[in-house]
Amino acid sequence: MISKKETKTYVNNTIKLMKKEYGFNSKSGILFKMVEQYFLSINISVSGFDTPKISVKAYIKPSIIDDLFWDVFNMEDNKSQPPSLKAVGAFKFDPLRFYDSSIYIEEGDQVLPYIDSEIKIIIDIANDIASKCKTLEEFYSYSKNVLNSGFYDINLMYMLTKIHNSEYSAARRIAEEKIVSHEKGRFAQGNKYIYDYVVEYCLEKEKE
Repeated sequence: MISKKETKTYVNNTIKLMKKEYGFNSKSGILFKMVEQYFLSINISVSGFDTPKISVKAYIKPSIIDDLFWDVFNMEDNKSQPPSLKAVGAFKFDPLRFYDSSIYIEEGDQVLPYIDSEIKIIIDIANDIASKCKTLEEFYSYSKNVLNSGFYDINLMYMLTKIHNSEYSAARRIAEEKIVSHEKGRFAQGNKYIYDYVVEYCLEKEKE
C-alpha cells in the first residue's frame, strides 16, 4: 500500500510530465494553459488517510473576464502581470469548475495513467466549450447548466458580460438588485464589495 507522502511525490512528478506532454504551465501546483480564448486550469491534489485519494478538478473562464474584473475592481495593474495570476491570484475572477474526479490509489503505477487519462478528457471538454461558446453571452448561458461550479459567480459573470458590451445600466441594475437582497459577491477591499464596485464603475461609465 502506497503512503500519502509517496503519492504526492508521484503526483508532482506526473505534473512535470503533463506540462511537457500537453503544453501546460504551472504555478503552486496548478496546471494552466490557453484553449483558444479560454483560460484552463487544473488542480490535482492528494488527500485521505489510510488510502491516498487523488482528486482532479478542472476550471475554465474566458481569458478576457479577468481584465474586466480588474478594471471594475480598481486593479488595472494586474493586467500586466504574468498569466499565472489568473490561476493562483487572490483577486481574480473565479473560474467555472466543469470537471471533478477522484480515485483511491493503492500502487504508485496507478498515478500516471489516471492523471494522463483525466487530462485528456479535460482538454477534450475544454476544446468543446471553446468551440461552442464564442462569446461571453454563450459562455454565461453554458455555465447556467453546470452543477457544483465551485466559487464561480454567475451573477458577476452576467454583470461583466454586460459591461463588456457597454450595457452599463443593465449591469448596474443587477448589481443593485443583488445588494438589496444582501448579496455583494465574495471579493472586498475594506468595507466595499465587488458588486458595490460594479455599481460605481457603471455609474461613471454612464456619465461618459
